[in-house]
Amino acid sequence: MRIAYIGTSSFAVAPLKALAASGFEICAVVAQPDRPSSRRGLKTQIGPVTAEALSLGISVLQPESIKESAAELASLDCDLAVVCAYGQMLSLPVIGAFKLGAINIHASLLPKYRGAAPIHRAIMNAEASTGITIMQLEKGLDTGAILYTASMPIGEDDTASSLGSELSLLGADAVCETINNYAALHRSRTLQDGSKAVYAEKIQKHERFVGFCEGLSQTHNRIRGLDRDPGAYALLDGKRISLYGSHIAASGGVAGADGEMLGTQGQALLIACGGGALSIGSVKAQGKRELSGKEFFSGARHKFLQNTNNTM
Repeated sequence: MRIAYIGTSSFAVAPLKALAASGFEICAVVAQPDRPSSRRGLKTQIGPVTAEALSLGISVLQPESIKESAAELASLDCDLAVVCAYGQMLSLPVIGAFKLGAINIHASLLPKYRGAAPIHRAIMNAEASTGITIMQLEKGLDTGAILYTASMPIGEDDTASSLGSELSLLGADAVCETINNYAALHRSRTLQDGSKAVYAEKIQKHERFVGFCEGLSQTHNRIRGLDRDPGAYALLDGKRISLYGSHIAASGGVAGADGEMLGTQGQALLIACGGGALSIGSVKAQGKRELSGKEFFSGARHKFLQNTNNTM
């Protein structure tokens, strides 16, 4: 089977490597164009999938808009397209450019968490488990028939980054299994029940603010769910303080006002929240380098993180 692989971000690297290692014929990789790595545009950063494809000796196409590339993709004479974290929706003419259409590696158990941020939302909503769905692509957003699923638990201290890495590996195994058994899985495919659909909308700017007054578990889940991309932040003296590496240090019995910096635990910063305390591994103030929680506390002790965001 001749495969076109369509992906861009780091989440899509492990499935590409697995397909190549399994001996599938990858006729081309389609990725988003390389972008400037700085605001001045002085350097261009090669995307993770593009870099991996080049290292494997696979040709790479980087159209600005894939919907304009149906004819070029059809000329590749591929049987199937595998799509993973590409960043653009495929139109019906593009899906039709492949003999068997296209399948997608989605980081949730559909129809739950359709959309742009399934990993972030699953953690932020305190889900106990998640998984990978291999589905057929169609016109709707993550609405296609399900070919294969694989589930996994979400740990209490998993972050979007750590969970994403695990799901990427799970997706690599799942897509190889799907293609190896494609005919049988296609015959037994399951239509999604749209009445049970939950959408994982793109993270909005206001959701990134942490005021330490929505409860201990909710705050912990928000910080680890947003992780470093797009990231959670608090405010101190009106300036943004990015927060990384949340753990629940104490679930109760803490005599501190929400947002009060209580001290340190090892290299982490302790912050009062909901009658308990969160341990924050590192922080980064606007325009400053990232510091361990302990380093930050040494210069900001006896201060409170603001519980309202007046800058938005």
